[in-house]
Amino acid sequence: MVAKKETVNKITQEGYDALVAELQELQKKRPEIVNEIEKARADGDLKENGAYHAAREQLSFNDGRIEEIEAILKNAKVTETKSKTVVGLGTKVKLVSEDKATTLQVTIVGASEADFAAGKMSCESPIGKAVLGKKSGSVVTVQTPKGATKYKVDIVK
Repeated sequence: MVAKKETVNKITQEGYDALVAELQELQKKRPEIVNEIEKARADGDLKENGAYHAAREQLSFNDGRIEEIEAILKNAKVTETKSKTVVGLGTKVKLVSEDKATTLQVTIVGASEADFAAGKMSCESPIGKAVLGKKSGSVVTVQTPKGATKYKVDIVK
C-alpha cells in the first residue's frame, strides 16, 4: 500500500502569522457563539427562532474556518527568498506587459494567502509560476485566455 503524500503549503512568514492570529481569534470567539445559541434556544420554538438559526450558521462558518486554517498550518512550510535579485516567495515585483498596456505590482505569496485585490499573487498562478526564479529585467511569457502575454519583471526593493 502506498502512503498518500501530504501537500506542502508554501507560505510567507507574514501569511503564517496572519493565519495564526485569525485562528486564535476564531477560537476565542467560539464560546461566545455557543453562548448565543444557548440564549436563543432558551427563547423557545426553534423552528421560527431567527436568532438561533443565525447563531448556528455563524458557529458552522466559524468551525469550518478553524478546520481550514488548521489544515493549512499543519502542512505549512514558511518559505521566503532572501535574494534581492531573484523572484521567490515574499518578493514584490512590478510586471509591465510588452505593449505597456498592463502594469501589475504584486507580492508573490503561497496559494493559501493569495489575495489579488490586496496585491498578493499566488506562486501557483500562471503569472506566479512564470516569474518564480527570474531575475529583475527578465521577460516572461504567460498564457492567458486571450493568448500569450509577455511581461518584463522588475523586483521592487
